[in-house]
Amino acid sequence: MLKAINLGVINFSYSDGAHQTTGNVAGILEKKYEILTNFVQAHEDEIAKLLTTAMENVVKEHIQTGKVNKSSFNTAFSKIGNEMKRFLSTQEVEKMGIAGVPTKAASDGVSHRFKRKRKGVARGKTRYRARRPSFIDTGQMESSYIVWGDFK
Repeated sequence: MLKAINLGVINFSYSDGAHQTTGNVAGILEKKYEILTNFVQAHEDEIAKLLTTAMENVVKEHIQTGKVNKSSFNTAFSKIGNEMKRFLSTQEVEKMGIAGVPTKAASDGVSHRFKRKRKGVARGKTRYRARRPSFIDTGQMESSYIVWGDFK
């Protein structure tokens, strides 16, 4: 049955030409801030409930049809993935007591979604954009989060 649940990212290149991928960046952020580790710790009960419900559905279907349908876990995986994204976008990660979070770039409103990462930098006056959530810069990382399972 379900051997392991995996939290990660779909690996693709950033378009800024820096030769970074979402996988590289996720590895760096996990090593430095343990974002996914903290997510699991904060949402352990919710994750357990979702997986329990999925397992119950698999057992019910097995009793009724004699077959095991692993796709019953897809709903749980999808909900966990959405919760991971919400963990970042609602700034819940910033309330976990992680050293260096919120990040300086987020506090300064630095964003690479725009041509000029800081709007209004001119003639010695520095104006920053509105503060953004930590770890959501271009949005590519956030949108690439995914959850999947290993089955035996």
